[in-house]
Amino acid sequence: MSRCSVALGRIAISAAILVSGPAFAQSYANATIANVQILEGLVDKDTFGNRFILSPDGTRLLHLVSSELCLFDVTSVPASELSCGKIERSIGSTEDMFWSPGGTRLVLPTFTNAILAFRDIDIVFLDPETWTETNISDDGFDDYMFGGVPVQWDLVPRWLDDETLMFVRHEVPEAGMGAREPPALMRADVGGEITEVFAPLARGRALVYGLAVSPDGKRVAFVFDFPDSPKENGVHIFEIGSKAPRRLLTVDDVGGIHPFGMSFSADGKYLLTLREHPEQNAGTIAMVVNLETGAVTHIQAPERTVYGVAWSPTGSALAYVAANPGDGPDDPGGLYIADPPDTEGRLVLAGPYEPPQCCGNQPFPWASNDTMVLGNLDEPEKPVRIELAR
Repeated sequence: MSRCSVALGRIAISAAILVSGPAFAQSYANATIANVQILEGLVDKDTFGNRFILSPDGTRLLHLVSSELCLFDVTSVPASELSCGKIERSIGSTEDMFWSPGGTRLVLPTFTNAILAFRDIDIVFLDPETWTETNISDDGFDDYMFGGVPVQWDLVPRWLDDETLMFVRHEVPEAGMGAREPPALMRADVGGEITEVFAPLARGRALVYGLAVSPDGKRVAFVFDFPDSPKENGVHIFEIGSKAPRRLLTVDDVGGIHPFGMSFSADGKYLLTLREHPEQNAGTIAMVVNLETGAVTHIQAPERTVYGVAWSPTGSALAYVAANPGDGPDDPGGLYIADPPDTEGRLVLAGPYEPPQCCGNQPFPWASNDTMVLGNLDEPEKPVRIELAR
């Protein structure tokens, strides 16, 4: 169970704005809170609230309730509904449902169905204006992979730009998952043209997931999971155009358990690895890797549990939500910022907050206009939009 299901006592929303001098032009080290807006009317009291995805420019907010998606304009006060639509397939969690960089479309998530349930899954785009779904890797199968049908197991799509993404493909023959081919790195455009970038990403029956693409599109990081080869397990880096990937981190380097999600900082200098902690109410295991030095830092807050992490839209600052189950109204935890990301974070907003998406396996959005949306554990029907100032 994750932070998403932790129930805290009634806590009034409070903001602790900590000012330590003028902000540097390109730094978040002294960032403060410029505004906190309660987004009323988006969620009712009986709705699971933490399924929000903020657009890259911070103007629109997508909210999932069951199979219905609603899009809101969060620049108006109060936030106004733009449109709603239904999606055909069950997608489970929204945490790996990503906007394209320009905010023109979204790619539907694969994590829950593919990685956790071993279902065949395709790469599907969603147009948030028309609610049209476009499947660009349809292999004619959409079910659990018990064998008997050859499938292309396509997963972890990640955007390169507004028209192009990369993903991992495992070819699974009729004999089933145990006989699958080594994974390949694929490239696709929104028109449906798919090409192979590199194969094999890993040998034998290794699972590859947790894909991350660097901002310049020249590197990818991925998780290599193969119990039969402990010397190869861990996080690997592949330089596009090189002869082979190289291992960057062992499993022990990232907390002793394979990450489920990874993401490069906006400046490409750091790599974030994330994995929901297997213990109940233990938050997320978040690690930051300095790609120049190789140093690995465990993201922690003093006497707090970290439940969700976000990269800044420029540079390499980290924001994270941290608290402890049972924190009282005088000590509720809140939102922290660390810049550089491998230094101790600073509390910038105190309150009973949670990430906008369950369950800590992917970074939550920090928009280019320096806003983010957080869930409100005290009153789930009142998520908040936070605006930062530098």
